[in-house]
Amino acid sequence: MNNQISKVLTLLPKNINPLEALEGIKRIHEMQLEIKQLDNQSKDLEIKEKVLMEELQQKYKLLHKLFDKVFSERTSVINKNFEIIDEGLKRNDKDIILSGLTNLSNVISASPFSNIAELTELIKTGKTIEL
Repeated sequence: MNNQISKVLTLLPKNINPLEALEGIKRIHEMQLEIKQLDNQSKDLEIKEKVLMEELQQKYKLLHKLFDKVFSERTSVINKNFEIIDEGLKRNDKDIILSGLTNLSNVISASPFSNIAELTELIKTGKTIEL
């Protein structure tokens, strides 16, 4: 490397101080190293971002599937209770009507998110969630 520096110094015009030129070359080299380091850090951040985005997409897919399942089950139960009420109306049977209304009220008043803390913990730990 000293041989290369000597060659570079011989190419310098006579009015440039060789020590200042060396300092300039040294600074340029340091800047190149810093640029390389920043480039590597940038690549690392891009990889981390990609991993985080993938995790986020997987959580989104899970929650979407979960909500679809929860609300489709609720819809099914609600529709079944309306069928019971309709049957009670056809038969003019107050007990069937009352049973359908009571069950419908229970379904509607119960939050599908009553176990949200448990669900959140399962998602965080990565355990299997049975739908």
